[in-house]
Amino acid sequence: MPSNSTPRLPPAASKGSLPSARTASISREKRSSAWLKIKTTQTAEFVVGGYTKGKGGREPLGALLLGYWNGGKLHYAGHVGSGLTSDIIDDLGRRTAQLARSSPPFVEKVPLHRPTKWLEPELSRK
Repeated sequence: MPSNSTPRLPPAASKGSLPSARTASISREKRSSAWLKIKTTQTAEFVVGGYTKGKGGREPLGALLLGYWNGGKLHYAGHVGSGLTSDIIDDLGRRTAQLARSSPPFVEKVPLHRPTKWLEPELSRK
């Protein structure tokens, strides 16, 4: 890849690889040598500790608030909202309905930008 190119990576594919393209060639609508398939070599499992409300059509769920266990405590890792289809959002809505809690499960203060629902840390995501 030329040094003036910046890889552009979309959300991780569930099949263990990420498509990427040089930003200079993004406008091409068909496969070419500008597109690369990069195998993912590391994955991690995160615990869902809550979610933020979204906007518009994504109002029920904007982003998942994720954490990881270390020393018996749940640490905030970040949030993720891309790649959540309406089917995934509906499924998460059903699964999280009985996990609601009033306070954050994380030991750190979480930076919030939207209204938030906290959850018992019982669901995990890869």
